[in-house]
Amino acid sequence: MDPKIDSPSETLDQLFSCLICYRRAHDAHLLPCCSKICCYKCAKRWLDQKAACPHCRAPLRSSQLVRCRFMAEITAEVDRLQQKKKTEEAPASELCAEHNAPIQYYCTTCRVPICADCAMFGNAHKGHAFERLSAVYEQHVAGLGEEVERVEAHLQGVEDLVAGVKANIDGLVKTQQERENAVKVTAETAVQRLHEQLREKCQSLNEQKHLMSEDAQGIRRTLREIQMQIHSAPQSVLIRHSSGLKERLRTVQSKSLSEYLRAPVDPIFDDTEIFPPFHSSTFIIHGFPALRDSPDSEILYSDPMNAFAGVSWRLKVYPNGNGVARGLYLSVFLEMVKGRPEQLKYEYQIELVNVRHPGRSISRSFSSDFEVNECWGYNRFAPLGALEKNGFYGPDLSLHLRFLVRSPSYPRLVSEFSGYVGALEQSNAALDQESVTMQAHIRALEEELRALRGDTEKSGGEAEEAEEEGVRAGEGSLLMLPEEVGATRAFWARSWRTSLRPRR
Repeated sequence: MDPKIDSPSETLDQLFSCLICYRRAHDAHLLPCCSKICCYKCAKRWLDQKAACPHCRAPLRSSQLVRCRFMAEITAEVDRLQQKKKTEEAPASELCAEHNAPIQYYCTTCRVPICADCAMFGNAHKGHAFERLSAVYEQHVAGLGEEVERVEAHLQGVEDLVAGVKANIDGLVKTQQERENAVKVTAETAVQRLHEQLREKCQSLNEQKHLMSEDAQGIRRTLREIQMQIHSAPQSVLIRHSSGLKERLRTVQSKSLSEYLRAPVDPIFDDTEIFPPFHSSTFIIHGFPALRDSPDSEILYSDPMNAFAGVSWRLKVYPNGNGVARGLYLSVFLEMVKGRPEQLKYEYQIELVNVRHPGRSISRSFSSDFEVNECWGYNRFAPLGALEKNGFYGPDLSLHLRFLVRSPSYPRLVSEFSGYVGALEQSNAALDQESVTMQAHIRALEEELRALRGDTEKSGGEAEEAEEEGVRAGEGSLLMLPEEVGATRAFWARSWRTSLRPRR
């Protein structure tokens, strides 16, 4: 048989296999929308989760399935005819090449099948031990049967894993459908985002399913070939090739079931997002025409706008243009004054308000990756010559520039606030530590001051006593003049005040 052409049994398996579990359909039912066959249990489990055909996705309910009553009878009859054909086509006993006699014995010494003449009269097997070929054949068949059972159990394990992955995918699809129905009322962009999440989650599972299905098909094909050889090959041929067949059977089960196992993908989808509102501010430039020719007004900055999470922005305006647009266009840029240390994307809009005709205002929107002190904007925002002509000047020849900034999504905004709060907590912790250090330093100074006061009071007491003794001595011997007494008191007072000064 040409190996490129499928055997009848393979063709039958393909024709009568279930669309969902890939096995031969059990209690086969027909999908009326696309004429595909599947097991009733598989189809019902699918339709209970999603009322759509698993093949063509057309609307379908389990009550619309058509039972194929003839399927079981056809498959049973075909299996019976195939088994009968194998029995009828089983080859006769192999003949000995030397004596042209049927091979009925097995030389256990040489491990080769032989005929009766080889055993009785041949010199090659003289004195060797023999067994009947049929007994040896049964032993080999039993050994191969055990290997076949182990491989079948291995195949069942692989198929169960495939079914588990399929159930995981079905759960993901079901969860995705629930989320989709919940978010359709908000925005179509949210629905698209859920589809992208589902595609990413199912990608790895589909790869697992594909690999395991290929392994299962290879194991099934090997089993079918070996079983066919067991039932159709001559006994001596089977005996000669039994070790190779065993090796093939061991090879197909060399990959353990644990190698197929991977962590299942949780059916968790992010909630849909609604874009945060813009934070806005207006920059009014008074007397704009006079500023164009002023060398001190080459660049004008607006007051910073504190937007969110510690991020602040300002407009950077070149009244007479910047670079190649100098003298021709108004150049306007948005600058991040304060923000997160990493580069982040923001959406922004800059609007030149038309004071006379608000409907003719010039507005430009974009999104860029910003870092602190980085600018993004437009060199050629608006032609300078058209500002007055088109009514952009206010009563005092002022120009009104409005700018709006927002984070692109609520999750990003929450992330920024979390980072900002974390930075504030770190700053507060550093301030608390500094406060503890300062308090310890103050306590040390207070203790030193108390010690100095104690020494001073002691010195002051001794000075007063010495002064009193000098007065008493003067009364007895030498009399101090009043100015001398005053000078002495002033000296000790200065000494006491000096001792109270804190030491460096």
